[in-house]
Amino acid sequence: MNMQVAIVHRDLLALAALRQLVRRRAGWHLAWSADRADTALARCRGEAPGMLLLGLDDGTDVDAVRALAGMAKCPVVLVVDSLETRREWVFDALGAGARDVVVMDHARALHEDDVRVFWKKLEAIAQAHGDGFAGEGGREPRALLAIGASSGGPRAVARLLQGLRPDLPASVVVVMHLEQRFAQGMADWLGRHATMPVLPASEGDAPRVGEVRLAATNDHLRLNARQRWSYSEEPIQCHYRPSVDVCFGSIAEHWPHQAIGVLLTGMGQDGARGLKVMRARGWLTIAQDEQSSDVYGMPKAAVALGAAARVLSLAEMPGVLNEVLAGFGEGVSHVAES
Repeated sequence: MNMQVAIVHRDLLALAALRQLVRRRAGWHLAWSADRADTALARCRGEAPGMLLLGLDDGTDVDAVRALAGMAKCPVVLVVDSLETRREWVFDALGAGARDVVVMDHARALHEDDVRVFWKKLEAIAQAHGDGFAGEGGREPRALLAIGASSGGPRAVARLLQGLRPDLPASVVVVMHLEQRFAQGMADWLGRHATMPVLPASEGDAPRVGEVRLAATNDHLRLNARQRWSYSEEPIQCHYRPSVDVCFGSIAEHWPHQAIGVLLTGMGQDGARGLKVMRARGWLTIAQDEQSSDVYGMPKAAVALGAAARVLSLAEMPGVLNEVLAGFGEGVSHVAES
């Protein structure tokens, strides 16, 4: 389940920073934002969010906090630049109905560690109040969609992600032969086409419903025994980096639920063996057909190896994937054709 987040802050710079943090987090969606309490109250009446972030500064009226907490019908979380200087106001606002408080000083540059702490604190607040946030420790995906590609891959992956339903009970992972320095830019570009947030996969991330993770280093992306994404330079002799075979094989070894493997356009043979291992698990495996492939190398190798249960054009894939993945959410299993 995705989280609709609304933001209210009188400081326009802080408002912009919070918008950016919300948009960057997989599974979070910006419902709306406002720089005035009366505007926020009007928006709450018609578009109640799943969480409301409320900036607390010198001009914040505690009565406004009370009104928003009563109208929003969701956790109202105070955002302050310092607990030390705002302590009295924080206590008054919590007494007026705010659920919790987080610290974010927009006046200084935020490190990635600060951002992660901010995200995880809000996810913990949502989970504690039973607001159905699909974060780590939240609802586990019923299925994992694994996509591999190389030459011609960015365009093909973008088209595929654009056709997927955003409410599927699945997590998506994408592996392309991509240098680490281009990973963040590729994730941003794919995110502008996809129906779900696209983020680089970080060490220790868990697959989560409604997100796309992109292999983002020159090492191989693996799913480990704890069902977390991790990176490894092994096997060193594998010159395709990050390797689709390695990722697909690790999913077949460690993923306990349903999965689908998709091998798109690309030069060489990477992904064919991994796709065959996934098919051996009884999962649906798909290779792109020659006509729609920019480079018919990787899919051709998969077909020759008997790794692909189905061979589809790029245009056909979203419809098939939407139907099968939605079925997993209803408890319907799909066994690969033999």
